[in-house]
Amino acid sequence: MPGKMLKPFFGGLTIPDVIIGNLKNVLASDQIILATTREPGDDALVELGKKHGINVFRGDTNDVLKRFLDAADHFGLTDVIRICADNPFLSSVYVRQLMVEHAKGLTDYVTFAFPDGTPIMKTHIGLFAEIMKVSFLRDIATRTEEKLYREHVTNFVYENRHLWNTSFLPVPEPFANRKDIRLTIDTPEDFQNIAALFGQLCPTGAEVQPEALIVAIDQNLELRQQMAIQIAINSK
Repeated sequence: MPGKMLKPFFGGLTIPDVIIGNLKNVLASDQIILATTREPGDDALVELGKKHGINVFRGDTNDVLKRFLDAADHFGLTDVIRICADNPFLSSVYVRQLMVEHAKGLTDYVTFAFPDGTPIMKTHIGLFAEIMKVSFLRDIATRTEEKLYREHVTNFVYENRHLWNTSFLPVPEPFANRKDIRLTIDTPEDFQNIAALFGQLCPTGAEVQPEALIVAIDQNLELRQQMAIQIAINSK
């Protein structure tokens, strides 16, 4: 869905506006980096970042892993939280849980996973993130030049967990075993469905709690049917 990042999502807010607002519940503005490309079409995203008082980095268009590493080097980071910019229901509650686990200093990479081992980032739920050491990302970069792994920054670890100290926390209730939920936005249909849900639950634009979100989804049969269609045609 070209242009989805700047399309009005709710009450004049774009998807990045909503996500940045959620992140500010757990991070300071100067801890948030919008990592975009040098393409002229992304100039408006740079201005959006400046409006929110967060950091902005412009890097490689296609090699997203390189963009992450260059951004980390530019800001002198040792650890990063990876946030996908098409998830307006991103939960600061679950971001905080990852930060607590990572702060123990026992792992190179932390995220959530289902009992069958499926990493949460390979699902369509769209509330979650992942946290990692920059040295971990740098090691991935030395091990592969395959386009899939350079574009999808952490996919390499899912198939090579034994190479690092990783922690895959159980997916929290109420989303445990709920692979039928799609709150990420890839298509115009997603945008329409999720914008309507957001308007229902977040009339002020404030972050919605996960428990309220799952109740609203389960009460809306048509929305669940639309989610099922989009999950079927948009593989992860």
